[in-house]
Amino acid sequence: MESDIDGSPLNLGSGEGVRKNDRGKHKRALKCLSQRTVALKISYDGQGYSGLSPQNGKETIGGNLEYALKATGLGEKLVYAGRTDAGVSAINMIASCVVISRVLEPNRSYSITEDDYREYKYDIMLNNHLPSDIRVIGWAPVPDTFNARFTCVQRQYRYYFHKEGLNINEMNEAASRIKRMENFYYFSKHSDENARYERRLDECRVVDDGDIYYLDIRARAFLHNMVRKIVWAIQKSGRGEAYDIQRIGTSEPHPLVFCGAVYPHELSFISNLRCFSEFRYKMERDQINYKISRYRLEHLTDEFSKETGSKKRQ
Repeated sequence: MESDIDGSPLNLGSGEGVRKNDRGKHKRALKCLSQRTVALKISYDGQGYSGLSPQNGKETIGGNLEYALKATGLGEKLVYAGRTDAGVSAINMIASCVVISRVLEPNRSYSITEDDYREYKYDIMLNNHLPSDIRVIGWAPVPDTFNARFTCVQRQYRYYFHKEGLNINEMNEAASRIKRMENFYYFSKHSDENARYERRLDECRVVDDGDIYYLDIRARAFLHNMVRKIVWAIQKSGRGEAYDIQRIGTSEPHPLVFCGAVYPHELSFISNLRCFSEFRYKMERDQINYKISRYRLEHLTDEFSKETGSKKRQ
């Protein structure tokens, strides 16, 4: 059984949390020899939450994660590679944060060193204070200049849908037209008066993968609701339905998944894969659209397990 620095047993991420009195003891037991910046890999089922960003009076993914940071005494704030709206899930969200270290001179590079294996088990400790549908899959050493949002050069989303009634050729023609666009004013929520609507899509295509389709869409940055509005237009085209470019609707959030973030330097994660298995089971059990949920999780689990640079915790 894993144990904390004071030898007390650690919950391996069941989502049950610990009692308030135990939280106090756990926090006081931590020794802070220095601080360091780390990257966290996070997966979550967005159903039942009001999005990623913390909001007063609402249950959010970010609110739970910041609570876990403070409850463990590891840190205070997180910066995320992207944002997800209410109901949207993530399989590979990257967050950066400053945490305490029990290494006097911690590693501040992108490569894993021996000292990193003697570091606090950040993922396990945070999962002790998180619900079972939010899991920290692993952590990676990074330089202090790393910022999950501003260092990121590409974000990737996938939107999953059934094939019935959809013409993939028409969908990909629409996707190709959208990819060539430069101004996405009509594909955004217009929630920011000072926003600039110029964007460039690196990828926008519909993939036929067995009994299901998914939209693979990638860009350096997206506008608010941009992906779900693009999906709405592509689905309309797939059904042979016309639409007004000035009246773009918004697709349902549940089949949308934030799949990854790309950085100039590859991140090497120390991962506790047991947490991912628990998260996968929770999503398969609770998702409304079971068929899509099961498919996308099996598909993305395979991709996750094949990622280069991930190190399984000994």
